[in-house]
Amino acid sequence: MILATEKRESKEIFCESLGWTIDVLWFGLTGYSKIDRFLQAKIEMCRPGPAASFDKFRVTILNKTEGKVDSCEFSFDEYLHAGQEPRLEHVRANMNDEGKFAWDKCVIKSLRPSDLIQAIQTYIWTFK
Repeated sequence: MILATEKRESKEIFCESLGWTIDVLWFGLTGYSKIDRFLQAKIEMCRPGPAASFDKFRVTILNKTEGKVDSCEFSFDEYLHAGQEPRLEHVRANMNDEGKFAWDKCVIKSLRPSDLIQAIQTYIWTFK
């Protein structure tokens, strides 16, 4: 049970530590960012199945009265690469056994947003 709690905390720390330049309020692995008085972005860390590793952020644009406006997924593999400098500091080998980027194997080295965060924020900004 303690291990599960520690893993959950590292996932939350990972989400919060990515150098967001927009205001994001995190609740576990889901964050919300206000776009305007009617729209907000819901940012979720996702995985393809219950036993799989987290592999992407799903961003959903929500309208307070009309519901879902649009959504887009941002894969870790597409934006974060092993050996990327200067943004990642490798704690252990940062690729998992399947050759995919492992979010829990690295820490962010600088507060500068990564390409992943810039892509997510650009997507959100298109709705301002």
